[in-house]
Order: sequence, then structure tokens, then C-alpha cells
Amino acid sequence: MFGWILEPLVFGDYPEVMKKNVGSRLPSFTKVQSELIKGSFDFIGLNHYFSLYVSDRQTEPGIRDYNRDMSIYYRASRTEPPAGQGAPTNVPSDPKGLQLVLGYLKETYGITQLYVHENGVGSANDSLDDAYRVDYLSSYMGSTLDAIRNGVNVRGYFAWALMDLFELLAGYESKYGLY
Repeated sequence: MFGWILEPLVFGDYPEVMKKNVGSRLPSFTKVQSELIKGSFDFIGLNHYFSLYVSDRQTEPGIRDYNRDMSIYYRASRTEPPAGQGAPTNVPSDPKGLQLVLGYLKETYGITQLYVHENGVGSANDSLDDAYRVDYLSSYMGSTLDAIRNGVNVRGYFAWALMDLFELLAGYESKYGLY
């Protein structure tokens, strides 16, 4: 999934599997466009709230869309069997997943500067009774530190958010703020 966005930025072209699955609906880059887009970023910013694991899926006939073009099965954890075509709705906290994806971005794409732009968990409870959120943030920051210790250049980690704010689907009921 990262490759659909990152491969043009890192290598100057779409992944072969994307070209194959999307076909003529995918515009191609000219040589000049490819040269312009390749390396045209200073850093990669990642929003990470939960992990989704994927495995290969046979391309199915029918009307093409984003999910069918990807041809993947989603899983909410490393150990559960693949789910259907869409992303699972009940996904567990998985701090190791953040460490793994940071390492993947470094190893696969040679990304030299990474930022975790958003990470956090909301709670409908009183913001003073939030041991779960403290544990969540502590475990995700620990996984980020493990990635750094493994050689990933994480330049910043930002919790979502400094203070509670209006969330599109939950209004002020969901407490994300640290303050």
C-alpha cells in the first residue's frame, strides 16, 4: 500500500503490480515527470493509530476500485487469518506495528528522515481517568524508540493532540487531548 504513493517519490515510477492491476486507468509519467518527482520530498510523515497487515489476494473480475486494484486481504493483527476485502473495523492496539512500519520504510525505500505526525487514542471517559491512554502512548513511544535504536532516523513523534478538540465523527465526546 505504501508503494503506491512512495515508489513514484523514491524511484520515479509506480510499482509494477500497480501498473498491472490498474492498467490503462493509471496515467503514466513522462521521463521528465519521472525525473522531477523522484526524490522530491524532504521527509516522510506518518499518521499511525493502528496497524493493518496485508497478504496477497487473487485479482478478481468485476468493476475495478481502489480495494480491488490492491488485491490484498487485510488482517487486524499479525496472527489472525485474513479478513475480507475491506479493512477490519475492530483493530487492537499494536505498538510493535509502528516499529515494524518505521523499519520497513527505512529498509524498503531508504527513507532517511521520518516523523510520526499523529498517534493517539481517544477516550469517552474523563480526561483525568485515562490510564489506558497513558499506557497506549507509552507503548507507542517505546516502539518508536526501539525503531530509533534499530537505526531508523525518526526526527519527531507527535501525539494527537495537545488538547481536546472537535472530532468530525465524535464532536467533543472523544478525548484525545493531553491537556
